[in-house]
Amino acid sequence: MYKVADIFCGAGGLSYGFSKHPHFELIWANDIDKDAILSYQANHKEAQTILCDIMQLHCHNLPCVPIDILLGGPPCQSYSTLGKRKMDEKANLFKEYLRLLDLVKPKIFVFENVVGLMSVQKGQLFQQICNAFKERGCILEHAILNALDYGVPQIREEVF
Repeated sequence: MYKVADIFCGAGGLSYGFSKHPHFELIWANDIDKDAILSYQANHKEAQTILCDIMQLHCHNLPCVPIDILLGGPPCQSYSTLGKRKMDEKANLFKEYLRLLDLVKPKIFVFENVVGLMSVQKGQLFQQICNAFKERGCILEHAILNALDYGVPQIREEVF
């Protein structure tokens, strides 16, 4: 049984596929938004939820369970081609993903975001993020997947 944690969990869409497979167990999930956590709890009753700013997650407030897979997609507003691409403090939350990766030390991770992330700053930000993972010894593969191909009733491309 592979143990899974989900950061920036929202309502739990990324966790959903893992929850439907018998070899995965959702252990904990984090989000700063109370309504998102309430939705996550309704969708994934088996997982412990942690309502707080991701910057407040540390060893002392995480469940003492080794995590095999870390899931997460930092907020996408700064990267979306539909928005103004305002590079605010949310644009740097990928660094918190990296910090949690260092803290949790999973066997693998799934980092998800909008396809627009690949073109922000002419691709330099995407390359910076990839390099930060590689500096940690991670072997990377990325793909663009469309939610429509996985049963979601909308055309929504994301980079994983």
